[in-house]
Amino acid sequence: MRCFLALSPDPDATARIAAMLERLGRMRGRVRWVEPAQVHLTLQFLGEVAEDALPDLVAALGMLPPRAPLALSLDGTGRFPPRGAARVLWLGLGGELDRLQALVDDVAACCEAVGFPRERRPFRPHMTLGRVKGPEGLDRIVGELERLGRELGPGLTPIDRVRLLESRLGPSGARYTEVAAFPLAGTG
Repeated sequence: MRCFLALSPDPDATARIAAMLERLGRMRGRVRWVEPAQVHLTLQFLGEVAEDALPDLVAALGMLPPRAPLALSLDGTGRFPPRGAARVLWLGLGGELDRLQALVDDVAACCEAVGFPRERRPFRPHMTLGRVKGPEGLDRIVGELERLGRELGPGLTPIDRVRLLESRLGPSGARYTEVAAFPLAGTG
């Protein structure tokens, strides 16, 4: 199973993201947009996970230190890489980023304890909105993405659980299925 650990926005934030994606999806260009229900913040990519390794992974993640839910905001937009030909268009996050980084560190420690190495790249909190397939219309799309990002307005999205997701690739993109969830507050 190809798996990763993620946070998902609450229903209000998902609805705002869906409205944004609907407007962007009407523009001419070569971008494969993510389905709104599939938008997430990746904490750690695990890669291929053998089914017999799942119980140890779930047990380790069940030991995450309890903490209050995170309050994050939808904050800004961008592209990877920041210069040159864009490959990914994303929505940024603000709010309790220090607490988010502490959660990322705890998740990495739990995963490392059962044989999954830490990410080498620094953590950059973002949610992928689309993958660029070609340059046609991209300048207009990026301009509209930036404008829509400024219009999102304030509002915190409470995050109350870490999700272990399986990713299955298909012709229309990746589909994610929840394997397990780990509440941030209380017992796992």
